[in-house]
Amino acid sequence: ACKSHLENVAPVLKKYGFNATFFICRFNDEWRKKNQKHLLTGKEIKELSDMGITDLAICGMGGELIARIIEDAPHLKEDGVRLILQPMTKQEHLRRFLVESGFSVIDERFSFDSGKYYATMVAEYSGVVRQLSDAVFDLGFDLSHHGDRVEYLGYLEGKRKAIQKALNGKIKGGLDTEREEELLRLID
Repeated sequence: ACKSHLENVAPVLKKYGFNATFFICRFNDEWRKKNQKHLLTGKEIKELSDMGITDLAICGMGGELIARIIEDAPHLKEDGVRLILQPMTKQEHLRRFLVESGFSVIDERFSFDSGKYYATMVAEYSGVVRQLSDAVFDLGFDLSHHGDRVEYLGYLEGKRKAIQKALNGKIKGGLDTEREEELLRLID
């Protein structure tokens, strides 16, 4: 997010009682270094939250990086802060991090763009740490909710192919394949 969001946009939104979603984006290192003075710091992102900005979208980067951003920003655990998260990779890592860090995933939807399927999650901090199966982390939350959605079925097909590839590699290497076999049974 840009500093102008904090300096110019947020005060106007607050003055007139409007809500907004601010996007936290990842920039390549070269661009970020050149433009660092225009980007919000973690402290400034907290200022947005303190002004009543409740929705933060963190999108277009890997699930591991999104998890680190959340972990480094404890104010995201404050009441009323909603996170909109769209990991490009490592969705299972982000799901596990959220659940084990006390966040509740209140919705997860799937989309298709440029030949790839993506998961988008909405999460809020509840403080409740739940124990879930690895299948939930690997395949998504509330499987029955998405069962008839074309995008989710496409997402699962992509997962099935990746799991099958991992299974074949483990078979060739003489490694345990129980996890992959269980996931494939759940998908099929």
